[in-house]
Amino acid sequence: MQPIRLLSFIAIFSLAIACKKDEDAPAPVAALSTNEVTSKTGRAVTTTFSVSTTVPGSLVITKTVNTDVDRDWETNGTKTVVLESVGNNRYEYEFEYVLEDDDADKLIGFNFSYTDGNGQNVQKDLSINAITSAEQTIYSRQWKLVSKMWVSVTPNVSDLKDCETDDVFTWNSDSTYSISYGTKACTFDGFNEYTKWWITEDETKFVMEMKGVFDGSVNLHEYSVKSVTRERIVLEQTVDLTDFGEPYTANEKFVYTYEPVN
Repeated sequence: MQPIRLLSFIAIFSLAIACKKDEDAPAPVAALSTNEVTSKTGRAVTTTFSVSTTVPGSLVITKTVNTDVDRDWETNGTKTVVLESVGNNRYEYEFEYVLEDDDADKLIGFNFSYTDGNGQNVQKDLSINAITSAEQTIYSRQWKLVSKMWVSVTPNVSDLKDCETDDVFTWNSDSTYSISYGTKACTFDGFNEYTKWWITEDETKFVMEMKGVFDGSVNLHEYSVKSVTRERIVLEQTVDLTDFGEPYTANEKFVYTYEPVN
């Protein structure tokens, strides 16, 4: 056999062996660190997609809402991503999604479809049960103060002043807020600039920040969250009344109840 023909034969044989090795590559094995979760709007849901493969390929993620593809997400409902090599023929992708207001009370799904270089496919699914958060409930409506009860005395005493009965609170999604005093404004209404509000992630504390108009002092009014529903917000505040002398204490408790006006 002539040298040139021998070299050509070796090259073809080597290529055939290489192709055969690729064809014989095992199917990719994939996993998600989390595949089912219940979470609230405004919260981030994370999971790690990992795959073991000897023939790297591509990952396509598809979002669904109640099993229908969400065409408004990314590119017509899908997103192609690059996986990071972590060694030993393993690749990973850290996925994060922040639940939107429109996701509330729906089943949100993400399909992770990985196809290796040989066309072998493996899929994993993340299911999210999305619940309306307290924040969304609060900023989705305007609220009227309908009750303020002094509950650390027996019997309980209503402390809602007539000038407060038409106060309407608007807590916005960007953390700003305002109070409309209506036609019955109290004496000191308008003495504060209302700057921002927030509720803790565990939804146990509600805080309103305000700034004095004249001295610029910043005050935080902190409340314990008793309940937040579409029909009612109930907050409890501990107030120090020792400046008024006995029998008042530093732990007088007041419960505020708000109902929606829209």
